[in-house]
Amino acid sequence: MKGSPKQRKNDSKVAAHFRTHRIHAINGEWYFLAREGQNIGPFPTKQDAETGLAEFLKIVKKR
Repeated sequence: MKGSPKQRKNDSKVAAHFRTHRIHAINGEWYFLAREGQNIGPFPTKQDAETGLAEFLKIVKKR
């Protein structure tokens, strides 16, 4: 199957899009990698790091 994944009926129409390889753990704490190569964090959970990345991207896009 080629192309982007199909959306299921019960999937949210709005989703945060970010590269999952930007989220990583170091010594049990979660970080995201900024474009400049800087680790941003630590966050207590992977979900918190994903949320932090989404918020960071919103701010950066406004500039």
